[in-house]
Amino acid sequence: MPDSLQAEYLEVGADIQVSPAILARVAALPGIYSNAVDITSRDFNVPFEIAASYFVSSDLIILAGVYVDVNADPPVFPVFGVHWKISDKWLIEGMPPRPQLRYLLSDTITLFAGADLRENTFVVDQRFGTSRGSPQLNGAILEYNEIRAGAGLTWKVSKYASLDLEGGLTPYRRFDYAHVADGIKVKSEDVVPYFRIGLSAAF
Repeated sequence: MPDSLQAEYLEVGADIQVSPAILARVAALPGIYSNAVDITSRDFNVPFEIAASYFVSSDLIILAGVYVDVNADPPVFPVFGVHWKISDKWLIEGMPPRPQLRYLLSDTITLFAGADLRENTFVVDQRFGTSRGSPQLNGAILEYNEIRAGAGLTWKVSKYASLDLEGGLTPYRRFDYAHVADGIKVKSEDVVPYFRIGLSAAF
């Protein structure tokens, strides 16, 4: 397994109002996806997503679409989600990659519990396999999948900024060299804890 996997990318997209009830979204994530050693043009990738949201009502939105990564096997993944405001306090934010059940504790604090579904592809360097006794892995494409389950809170610090504090467990993690002839896969059986701090702002 690599010592680290890194992704430096820019999200570029657009929302298009197809009809009063349908909103289409197209977004691309051009960037460098690698193990951060001897970066070359092969490390550049542009995963993208195409999705549409159907507004059943102001409280219920259904989403469907596809996520495309040409380095993955298969390269196309279906995406489904739902946003359902059950009441003034309860919200099902079932949108990937972080589906959650949310509870509005106050005007500034929201509690949540849910999952974090991570999937990405990375290109390792040309000496990666040789240094590990498996030269067939030199320059290979690595598919990374992880599932997290956790809970936490969102604190609305100001009108424009929010702070997330979250903790939980990672019961599933897989490293898959799918394009290598030997089909090398590494699956982690350990359940490990994680903690996440996130700061977001919108203007």
